[in-house]
Amino acid sequence: MPVANRINGYIAKVSRNGNLIWARQFSGDQLIINDPNELDLEIPLTVDSRNNVYFGGTFGGQFGGVINFQNDSLQNFTSHGEPFLIKLSPRGELSWMIKPVTLRGGRIRGLAAFTNKVMAAGELTGIYNIFQDNFFKYQSDSINTDYNAQFLWEVADCDILIRTAATSNTVNTANPVTLSVPNIPGTTYQWIRNGNIINGATSHTYITTLGGNYFCILTNGPCQINSNTKRITYVPQPFAAVGESAVASNNGGTLISIYPNPADNWFILNIPSGKRIENYQIAITDVNGRMLLNTNVASGKQIIQLPSGILPGTYMLKVKGEELSATLKLLVQ
Repeated sequence: MPVANRINGYIAKVSRNGNLIWARQFSGDQLIINDPNELDLEIPLTVDSRNNVYFGGTFGGQFGGVINFQNDSLQNFTSHGEPFLIKLSPRGELSWMIKPVTLRGGRIRGLAAFTNKVMAAGELTGIYNIFQDNFFKYQSDSINTDYNAQFLWEVADCDILIRTAATSNTVNTANPVTLSVPNIPGTTYQWIRNGNIINGATSHTYITTLGGNYFCILTNGPCQINSNTKRITYVPQPFAAVGESAVASNNGGTLISIYPNPADNWFILNIPSGKRIENYQIAITDVNGRMLLNTNVASGKQIIQLPSGILPGTYMLKVKGEELSATLKLLVQ
């Protein structure tokens, strides 16, 4: 719907066959999209590789003005038109609205978006060639100009999604996993495992043999962006390839063992079955005796899943059967 006594604008997305997908309206007290004397008031617009939409122009005027879009607004506090830049998501929702600060105003004429930066080209405005606009400022950078000089404005777009890739979702010492995020020029990287910084893991790739929840912090200029979290599950190697931790014996023969120890997300409990399968009760407690797991298993090799959220440390694994009762020391990394 148009707004009375205002110059309005809109953005629309259509399908390849010309059907309307969505339309969004924005308005302002004085929305000077380009040149107020032009009849065809297109706005500078571009779309990045992720289908985000960027558009800009000039708003304000002799008495200042406001841009309204959805539930947000951008205020021009000067008496002259100033450039503005708006980002929409692929669904047409507002991501952000910003503007630089100029002394006499200016216009955005063209846009280009790539990775996490947006480039805006335009011109500063001198008033009737009498007052030169000698000021264009955004954050700590500024340029001095004469009448109607050109400018190129680089905007850091921190509102982007960085995906964490992995060569596999399972890992062990014999089968390491390579984690990676996009290699973006001028970016520093820091990998995180289970909420903790991994010392020395400062490349866009990281090779691990441990299970856990991984993400990377990417820093590029003023942007600090977390990639999405990737869960890697530790899968034990075959029994013979992993050192055992014997906890009970009979005449020198091992009766019960666990491996790997330390464990990550799970471990294998081995209770030799002999001539018949027996049932055992197992319980995992912390050093204070708090019960974390209580279940029944059959003899033989059984995969035991550790409780969700268990912290690294030392725990007690108690095994009880008809003729055997033993306590194992279980380490969680």
